[in-house]
Amino acid sequence: MSAGKAAAQCSHATLGAYRRAVRRCPKAVRAWLRIGQMKITLKCPSLEARLPVARGAAALQPRVAQ
Repeated sequence: MSAGKAAAQCSHATLGAYRRAVRRCPKAVRAWLRIGQMKITLKCPSLEARLPVARGAAALQPRVAQ
């Protein structure tokens, strides 16, 4: 996949995640916007290496400042 195609795919995924988060956890989105929209990137050698990380991240509950 070219760098441009990868960037486009990341952009689509980011927008989709944001739209879902606005619906499901608006307080967390507001907190994320207040702190500068921090992001975490991860490079994995394969899908098999990424899946356990994704499962662990999905199990975390968002912590939102009130």
